[in-house]
Amino acid sequence: MEVNWIQLFCYERNHKVSRRLISGVFLVLLLSGFVSPKLDEVLASYNSNDYEMAFKKFEQLALNGDADAQAWIGQMYDKGQGVQQSEEMAIKWYKVAADQGHAHAQFLLGYRYNYGKGLDQDYEKAARWYRKAAEQGLAQAQFCLAAMYGLGEGVDKDYQEAFKWHLKAAKQGYILSQSALGTMYSKGEGVDKDYGESAKWYRKAAEQGHEDAQTFLGLAHDLGDMGVAQDYGEAKKWYLKASEQGNALAQYFLGIMYAEGLGVEQDNVRAYSYFNVAVINGYQQAAERRDNFEKEMTPEQIADAHVLAGRCVESNYKNCE
Repeated sequence: MEVNWIQLFCYERNHKVSRRLISGVFLVLLLSGFVSPKLDEVLASYNSNDYEMAFKKFEQLALNGDADAQAWIGQMYDKGQGVQQSEEMAIKWYKVAADQGHAHAQFLLGYRYNYGKGLDQDYEKAARWYRKAAEQGLAQAQFCLAAMYGLGEGVDKDYQEAFKWHLKAAKQGYILSQSALGTMYSKGEGVDKDYGESAKWYRKAAEQGHEDAQTFLGLAHDLGDMGVAQDYGEAKKWYLKASEQGNALAQYFLGIMYAEGLGVEQDNVRAYSYFNVAVINGYQQAAERRDNFEKEMTPEQIADAHVLAGRCVESNYKNCE
């Protein structure tokens, strides 16, 4: 199994993004990283939800050339906090801050050019702004620039450059780049193939909660592949972590473990239930396995499996066993 590392924050069009990690651009999270001492008083107003007062204070500082305040003004226009929402004004202030070298504002301009959000879509401009932010050490921008090199959008396709920027972000603990390195090492893209390094980076991402990396580690332990020892207990542990986030592939693999009694007691009901939940979550290949498996089950077992699958879904995948 390959984990597709373009499950993106900055390439949401290609795949459903990790639900718990990414939801839009997370402007507040990004912008909370820049706080100069002179903004402390303004942030007290912002954090107490007095947005109108915060906006007035930020605006005064922004007009006097403070790049942090300019970026905050951009965010407040973006989200309609203390002022009427205006994408046009948000972009204006992001651009003013970005031209002063503000890394987060540069990143957000890159994102908007990448997706054509309020600006004409332009991959070259997106890559240019991502690079400016990436060169200042912003992990999100390093990841997105790496992704553009991996896809050849706005820049010439270059896996070595992609690897370089993913490594910079991954060393800062950026989970999506850690998972990307796992795939690049496993495929030998931009770096010599090294299953040990692949497993290392997948594990780092998995330990931070990346569901696809968790599924990969589960499968690696399941098969005794990719430089790790076969260990069904470890396989089940990582499958369960991913399954609890709604990962259909992990749910399918759990179904196989119960169907075949791999490290667990063979259990038709649990196997069928996991296959069914995987189908519900969009993994249609599980349907054939479920339907074939149904022929070996009694009507009572099938009914019990449907009850268990329903409980699993209703519990947000926390009560599937």
